[in-house]
Amino acid sequence: YVRKHRVTQHRQACVVLVRECDAVRRVTCSSARAAPAQNDSTLLHLLTRTHADQPNCVVKNDGVYDFNGTVSVSTFPFTSGVSQPLREVHVRLMGGQQDAVWFSIDFPADPTRVALEISVTVAGGASPAVVSSNFMLLAPPTALVLPDVTVTATVSDTVQADGTAVITVRCTGGAAVGVVLTTLAQGRFGDQLLHISPTEPRSVSFVPLEGFALDLPLLKQTLRVEHMQQMQ
Repeated sequence: YVRKHRVTQHRQACVVLVRECDAVRRVTCSSARAAPAQNDSTLLHLLTRTHADQPNCVVKNDGVYDFNGTVSVSTFPFTSGVSQPLREVHVRLMGGQQDAVWFSIDFPADPTRVALEISVTVAGGASPAVVSSNFMLLAPPTALVLPDVTVTATVSDTVQADGTAVITVRCTGGAAVGVVLTTLAQGRFGDQLLHISPTEPRSVSFVPLEGFALDLPLLKQTLRVEHMQQMQ
């Protein structure tokens, strides 16, 4: 049921969520670059099933190093955009043995009005490092009950020391899901397909392509923001 994504030079951590009834309905996967060098080869999978009498989640270590960290699962209501903690599990996994820990979460009663936020962090230090994070929709996009929100994106007036620009994305009227930025300027956005809370604006970097200088006026003039609710 789960297709593992090969990890280039063991530099990424990955979380996979699978939900099934009689058969697998969907598989969603995203990845984030692992920050701490000692856990570079840690590959974790999060699987879920809908069997009431069994644990429905598993964290698995496919790496060669031991893993010591925390899995946090929260609900993300579309109306408010304020995350609500659902479950937090501390895990210690041996490396090289495909060690795994099972646990359970209670799925939201109405999967069309919330999503899941899932993160895996490495223990240690004042600020634990996130090695993998996922935003999981529990229903097809066409079935989601999304609020009629207004999303705006503002480009900073100054160029950063590294030659990039900072874009602040805000929303009002509820949470925005599937936010995508586009522009005619030559470059790439540091993040895409965002979910944004009305209480927490997101900052996104715009990085010019190699060999191109940042065209700030063109970026401001042609910046476009779209989100999932507009497509329903």
